[in-house]
Amino acid sequence: MNEEAPNWRLEVEKHFKAAETTAVRKIKDTNPISHINGLIKIMADSGLINAYDISDKFHTFSELYSFRMAYNVLLFNEWAKLGLYSVHKSYKHYDGEECFGGGWFVVIAMLPDGQITNHYKNEHWELFKIPEKEKVQFEYDGHTPQDTLYRMFALNSSQK
Repeated sequence: MNEEAPNWRLEVEKHFKAAETTAVRKIKDTNPISHINGLIKIMADSGLINAYDISDKFHTFSELYSFRMAYNVLLFNEWAKLGLYSVHKSYKHYDGEECFGGGWFVVIAMLPDGQITNHYKNEHWELFKIPEKEKVQFEYDGHTPQDTLYRMFALNSSQK
């Protein structure tokens, strides 16, 4: 074994022993998925892994996020061409604050059942050929990921 390469098991154990904090105890006392997510966060925060490289055996998180962005680009660009759903992009939220403090932008569509949004790093701005706004035109309605899925599937059902 390469002496210079960190043994990730020893590193994780060291972090658990060194940081037997309330947060670590909470991770240990939760369901298995929360425990795994906690371990991933600890390992990623300590630089032992890149969480985007984690895979379900078919795709990494990085690949899945790239697919999501590609589908979003195709859909929002098409809606913009058709003048549908008030699609637009902005570096600022409705309140005028930069997305996540800067370096990010948001894309938004106002569907019949409410808005759907996604945030992307500024390097992807040009992929979205949609109207640009000084700030998002609609106040955030508090939608969750589950709300977004419902709204998209409801739109699909209404288009039969």
